[in-house]
Amino acid sequence: MSMIIQATPSTLLVHTVMYVAYFVLHCASLFIFKRRKNRTSNPLPTIFASMILFALITAQWTLAIVDTFHSPSIYSGHETGKIMLYIAQTVVGDGFFAYRLYLVWARRWVILIFPGLFILSLLALGASYLILRAAVILFPVFMITLMTNVTITGLITFKVWKTNKDSAAIFSGSPNYFRSKPMKLTRPILLTLLESAGLYTLGVLGTAISSIFHSDTGIFSAFLSAMGPLIGIAFSLIIILVGLGRTVESSNHGAVPAPPVFFRGHGNGNRVRGGGDVERS
Repeated sequence: MSMIIQATPSTLLVHTVMYVAYFVLHCASLFIFKRRKNRTSNPLPTIFASMILFALITAQWTLAIVDTFHSPSIYSGHETGKIMLYIAQTVVGDGFFAYRLYLVWARRWVILIFPGLFILSLLALGASYLILRAAVILFPVFMITLMTNVTITGLITFKVWKTNKDSAAIFSGSPNYFRSKPMKLTRPILLTLLESAGLYTLGVLGTAISSIFHSDTGIFSAFLSAMGPLIGIAFSLIIILVGLGRTVESSNHGAVPAPPVFFRGHGNGNRVRGGGDVERS
């Protein structure tokens, strides 16, 4: 099998810069997540996935260092390992994003049908690559990863948009209230796009495009070197948002916090907030 990943100082530099950024965010995410209060979901899946992903990304970075400063014969034996590590990182990352989708959609299993099929397809392609060692398998891997992230991002964004719109209409008594408060929709949707790894999706797209020209340029090697840490960065940003309480995390009833709304008391001069607090007029 011909080499498709170039082990050069420049690709190692890209990989190292991305890895350092990921390492800092990984440590920060665990610290913030550990201090988080009022958890609405079991933290064990998140912690477990975080540690597995850290081990995979670190192993890939270690192989990149060895390949850059050792003989080509050693490097050629590591190429398959690095690609399999990338596929494993993708499966773990996409699985976690699917878990977030599951939480936002009020723990409805049906919403996981398409993401689940995409992840199973990634596992099948990974097994095929391990057997055949055919570079042509990589492009479908990137495209399936791209479809998984676009699907999850779209479903989470739609859920947040619909829930915010319905909440605004109910609490205000008129849909026009919602139109007059655009930031009540814009802010959560922007956070949702960040949650759903929009940066990661762009990285996958760039890797997929550059893989078509991998025989002519080292751009593909640079993209692929950056993708492992980029998966970890997207993952860590979600954990940080969760830990800071700035993310959409559904309860068992799938409720997304509504904007503060006041109801007039019955002749007692009080106003009652949507959360049940009472304020004097």
